[in-house]
Amino acid sequence: MMRAHHLGLAILVVAGCAFDHGTVPGGSGDDDDSMGSGSGSGSGSTGDSDGDGFPDATDNCATASNADQNDHDGDGRGDACDGCPHLVDTGKDTDGDGVGDACDPHPTVPGDRIAFFEGFYHSPAWNAAIGANNWQSVDGTLREGNMDGAYQLIRDDNPNLTEVFVDARMRVNAISTSNSTRRSSGIVLSYRDQNHYLFCGLAAAFPQGTEVDAGQVSTDFWGSAQYDYAQGAFQAQMAGDWVTLQAQTTHNDNGTHIECVSHRQGVTGQASFDGDAAIDGDIGIRTNAADASFDYVFVVAAPAS
Repeated sequence: MMRAHHLGLAILVVAGCAFDHGTVPGGSGDDDDSMGSGSGSGSGSTGDSDGDGFPDATDNCATASNADQNDHDGDGRGDACDGCPHLVDTGKDTDGDGVGDACDPHPTVPGDRIAFFEGFYHSPAWNAAIGANNWQSVDGTLREGNMDGAYQLIRDDNPNLTEVFVDARMRVNAISTSNSTRRSSGIVLSYRDQNHYLFCGLAAAFPQGTEVDAGQVSTDFWGSAQYDYAQGAFQAQMAGDWVTLQAQTTHNDNGTHIECVSHRQGVTGQASFDGDAAIDGDIGIRTNAADASFDYVFVVAAPAS
C-alpha cells in the first residue's frame, strides 16, 4: 500500500511562480497538521468519526472515509486527506485551498483544487481512447508492455477540466527498435477525441537521443490529424529509471499555452508550446511504440483565467 517516493528537485516556473517539487524537510514528523493527518479525537479515541471501519486512533485519515487506507507517499496522511498525496511533505497549505504548498502551482494564491489523484493501486476505470485496453496493474503501477502501436487511456471527468497542473511519475521500460514510428510516452491533456488533444512527454529524437515534447493533435482543412509540437533536449536515455512529468496548461489569446518539464535524477528537460486547440477536456496517459509504466497521476484544477 505504501510507496514512499523521495524525489529529486524539479522546478516548474509558470507565470512567475517557482514550484519546488520534491521532498520537503520534516516529512510526517512535522508538527503542521493543517491537511488533516487523521488525528481524530485523540490518541486514546476508540470512535470512528468517518465511519470507514477504522478507529480514529489508527485511521490515517479520520476526517474522510477511506476504507482502503491508501497512503501513496507513506507520510502517515491517507491519500483521501493529503494535500500532496504523492509527495512526502510537511502538510503546509499557506493559501488554505486544500492543495499543499509542496504541490500547489500557486501556493500563496487560493482557488486551486485537487481534481483527482490516481495511485494505480489497481487498474482504473479509464476509457481506452486509442488502442485496446491492454494495460495491466503490476506491483502498484499501470503498465502497457506492447510496443506495436499507440495505446491511450483517458479518465472521463464531467464537466471537463480547463486549466490544469498535472504531475505524473512514469518509467519507460523499453522502446521499439524501429525508427519508422514515433516512439513516445507521456500524459494527455485536454483530450476531446482521437484527433484533438494536448500532450506532454518524452520521445525518441531523430537520429538518436531523447527529447521533451509539448504540443497538440488537431485536424487540418481536410480533417486529417496533424501533430504540432515544440521540443526540448533531455540528456538521458528515454528508457531507464523513473521520470517525473509536470505539465501546466493556461489559456491565452490564441488558445492554449503548455509548459512541460521532465526530470530524472538531476537531468531536466523543458518544452513550451502555444497552440490554438481548445483548453477544456480530459486527462490521460499515453504510450506509442514503447513499454511504459505509470506510478501516479496527480491533477490540480486552476480557476479559469
